[in-house]
Amino acid sequence: MNKSSTRALAIADVLKSFRSPDLWGYVIARLEVTASSQTEQGLHWRNARMVVLRHPLGADQLTVLLVKPPTEPISVSVLQEAGDNFCTKAQIDAYLQHTGDDNPIHRGPAALVPGLLVLSELEKQSLHEPLRLFSVQFKSALRVNEPFVVDRQELGRIQVKKTDGTLILRLQL
Repeated sequence: MNKSSTRALAIADVLKSFRSPDLWGYVIARLEVTASSQTEQGLHWRNARMVVLRHPLGADQLTVLLVKPPTEPISVSVLQEAGDNFCTKAQIDAYLQHTGDDNPIHRGPAALVPGLLVLSELEKQSLHEPLRLFSVQFKSALRVNEPFVVDRQELGRIQVKKTDGTLILRLQL
């Protein structure tokens, strides 16, 4: 991962302030950056499986919905040979080091690729400019070295999918 800053890395830096073992195992389900004349900051529990984080991001408002996935085990995916992109263990390690992310779901043999790392790579490699106001939904998990493709749809909508068509994230600009 190169050291150039992206909006996704700036968001990861903001999320450091919310880091807590109470949130280990939670994953980002939805993330929005919106223009707002009034910004909020705080952690708001909706129930035992859902929490909303709000924080100013420059002059904008960051809202993150975290969910605790079901407890059934996640099967380890078999590496597929087709695909345009993938996140390596070295990229994930560099991201975790840079952000201080200590969530155990991003470590070990069944580690999940951090969603903000995928967003950051998308921002650097496909968009060629920093994200400003946007909404992103994280739909499924991606594993180390698991291939994915970037699907540009109608104006302002980008989807990242596994090679089998499973949606990983949907970005609305």
